[in-house]
Amino acid sequence: MLSLLLAITLAPAPAPADTPAVGVTVAPGRVFIEKGASQYLNFDFVVQNRGADSLEVVRVEVSVYDRAGGLQVRKLVNQNGPSPSALTLLPDRLLAPGATGMIFNPFAEFPREVELATLRYELEFRARGGEGQAAPVVVHATVAPEPYANRTALQMPVDGRVLVWDGHDFYSHHRRWNWTHPMLASHCFTSNASRYAYDFVVLGAADSTHAGDGSSHEQWYGYGQPVRAPAAGRVIAAMDGSADDGQFDLSRLCADELVAYGNAVVIDHGGGEMSVLAHLRQGSVAVRVGDAVAQGQVVAAVGSSGSSLFPHLHYQLVTGVQHGGEGLPSYFPGARVRRGAGWVPAPNGQVDSGDIVQGR
Repeated sequence: MLSLLLAITLAPAPAPADTPAVGVTVAPGRVFIEKGASQYLNFDFVVQNRGADSLEVVRVEVSVYDRAGGLQVRKLVNQNGPSPSALTLLPDRLLAPGATGMIFNPFAEFPREVELATLRYELEFRARGGEGQAAPVVVHATVAPEPYANRTALQMPVDGRVLVWDGHDFYSHHRRWNWTHPMLASHCFTSNASRYAYDFVVLGAADSTHAGDGSSHEQWYGYGQPVRAPAAGRVIAAMDGSADDGQFDLSRLCADELVAYGNAVVIDHGGGEMSVLAHLRQGSVAVRVGDAVAQGQVVAAVGSSGSSLFPHLHYQLVTGVQHGGEGLPSYFPGARVRRGAGWVPAPNGQVDSGDIVQGR
């Protein structure tokens, strides 16, 4: 998907003085616990500066409680030290008056043994550019995450050895999708459907991604390889007319968010889960809207259409395919990951950035 790392940015004028100085909203509204080798929390804070001064984020702290109210873990990033953690994890920390921006939750991973019943966050801001030394502004947010198990039994949508070139870990471009940025907002984005996405790249000899210099699609081992339905369902979208040139029409995004994916197949599995298989090879889509597909059925081939840097399969499980749809965790119970000289089952079927995966 689009390789954009976006920052806290400008928005409308400040609100009246009698409103709270900072507004914080957790997005999405339902926070899921993704379980693999660890527990992962993938959500963001949408922040509104309602005051007259620029505000700098100087501390984010989380306290984790179990169901009995006992403190399990407390973590923070702050201003301490010559190279403070707040600078490392929150590089774009200045919020102008009237601005709306996004802070990516910096506490994305916890051991499996920690009970994540309630997480209480403190976000501390300090004024910059105002008169005198204003008192810090501390805002609280509470999160009650829910474990997520797929309603649909999924399998890997590509065969053979596969590199998860980019998944949805804390540093992934899928994860760092700041839809409050003016460019994305102007194209009608209000959510992150790629929150739990993967870019799957088929590997060849010596675990290489391509032969030669990779300048042509045909040099990539995955180009033209089968793309399979990860589960049974009904096709609700199928596009096949885009060239494998990494291009798409930005002006069409408000009308159809799927434009960015180029050639794509969307399968509705029922139960609120839909698979998006994207960047498919032009002319390879073998299904039509309304078709019923079986798990493992070949529906297309790997390509490089839409917002694609090179041949790969972009896969995500979502609640909806247009603006406002959100990503869902997706697990592949039959997947194995390379560990040492061998292969082991992927913990809970969860894979992510950097994993070498054997699906079938």
